[in-house]
Amino acid sequence: MLHAMRPWILVLLLAGPAALARPADYQFDPVHSQVMFFADHLGFSHPMGRFAAPTGSFRFDPDDWASATVDATIEVASLDLGDAAWQRKMLSDEFFDAAAHPTMRFVSERIEPTGKDTLRIHGQLTLRGVTRPLTLETRVNRIGRHSFSMKYVAGFSATATLKRSDFGMTRLLAAVGDEVELRFEIEGIRSR
Repeated sequence: MLHAMRPWILVLLLAGPAALARPADYQFDPVHSQVMFFADHLGFSHPMGRFAAPTGSFRFDPDDWASATVDATIEVASLDLGDAAWQRKMLSDEFFDAAAHPTMRFVSERIEPTGKDTLRIHGQLTLRGVTRPLTLETRVNRIGRHSFSMKYVAGFSATATLKRSDFGMTRLLAAVGDEVELRFEIEGIRSR
């Protein structure tokens, strides 16, 4: 049966596992990557805000997690709160100040493997012109060939917590919580 296969299919089958076992660059998948945050609202609820998928890339080697790197930029104006008036308020200079600071950026500094499929990504977040350390508690969901596109994909879920006041967002601290929970659902498509 192998002799009847087209040569490129045989190459894909034989190279599949080996292709995953070396460092590779991945671009964020804009359809399947999401950045969400949750903040307390007067103690009643923790409503969610969402940003469009980050741009940038990450480098990942399944055999050497500690060598991974991340460089992600998010357009602040992509904020979606589900309410136009509240969104305008949040994008104003009282909160995100999107006009003066149109992007936020996270750059990793060190990766710390913590378990069989978990790692801690230590890096720097720049938001509103202020740069502070941020640590992402990360789970490796799956790395492999996508069953429809046939491209190699790496998928991760991550969480972090920050204080918005650390980034100069001090407006309405009594009403809108200072502590903000971040959640990232990320898929990256391996670059050729």
